[in-house]
Amino acid sequence: MAVSRLQVENIPVRFGLATPLSPQLRVVRVSYDGVSGEDGAEVRAVLLKVLGRPVGDGEADAIFFDHERDTTSLFKWVAQPDGMLRRDRSPRRSATHWAADLPGDFESYLGLISKNERRNIISNRNKIKRSFGSSCRIVCYRSVDDYPTVEKDTAAIAERTYHKALGVSFVDQFWAKPLVQSGLQAGLARCYVMYVDDKPVAFYHGLSWQGTYFGSMMGYDPDYATYGAGRFVVQHIIAELCVDPDIKRFDFGVGELPYKSRLGTDSWDESSRYVFSGRFRPAAINGLRGAIEGIARVSDATIAKLGLREKIKAVWWKRATKSA
Repeated sequence: MAVSRLQVENIPVRFGLATPLSPQLRVVRVSYDGVSGEDGAEVRAVLLKVLGRPVGDGEADAIFFDHERDTTSLFKWVAQPDGMLRRDRSPRRSATHWAADLPGDFESYLGLISKNERRNIISNRNKIKRSFGSSCRIVCYRSVDDYPTVEKDTAAIAERTYHKALGVSFVDQFWAKPLVQSGLQAGLARCYVMYVDDKPVAFYHGLSWQGTYFGSMMGYDPDYATYGAGRFVVQHIIAELCVDPDIKRFDFGVGELPYKSRLGTDSWDESSRYVFSGRFRPAAINGLRGAIEGIARVSDATIAKLGLREKIKAVWWKRATKSA
């Protein structure tokens, strides 16, 4: 079974951090973790026949597979499709997805991670206590009646994050607010907000489903970055979920960030890719995208060879944080 939808969306053509082009195509988007069932040739053939029908009929220009595990037979086909479909000329590199298994108490969890990270957690906790004392609190919102507070306080933080400069913050993503509201209505969302002197300074949102807490979005006020506010919230959530009998696992969500590998106990590689129709327009967009992003990769490799990549990233990060 596959969960998918047909929609018109922009296909980003990136050159480094810039997006000079973003043409529109009709895409069958397969939801994240939306493929279930046996991973075999027969099941894959049926699945691809159904997903590919809108492309063959001219209703869609491409199929998008959102973070499919690299080890599945479906992903191997996506990397080298056959027939009229064309492989993605600019595939995103594989990313490691992290999760943490949660035993019955926080001390047992600490035994699953490195000694160095255990020291970091204790140090981070002590730093927050020394700096803010009782003026610091973390609230977990789980009721739909809490939504106005969650929206207001999360938006106040999001406006100051570097995500805002990238256009991917809580206030920019079209799905972020509806996800929180519907999650609270269904009794699945757990939205954590950290306050210092009643000022919201960090947040972490997620959904609980079938024994797993799935992280969806986080952010923190850059003024509190040196205190490790974002890390402190995640550590608080882990400690709270460890003693929750309904939660056995914390899925940190897509995207590679250092805290995930440090706090995670399980990982796998996954990739997102398009499969394009062989018709002229989608094939041309696929080719143009591959050419431009190929030039960008060569430029990036040259910058890295000259030892300038980290310096440029540091300058960009500083500007992004200030502009947010």
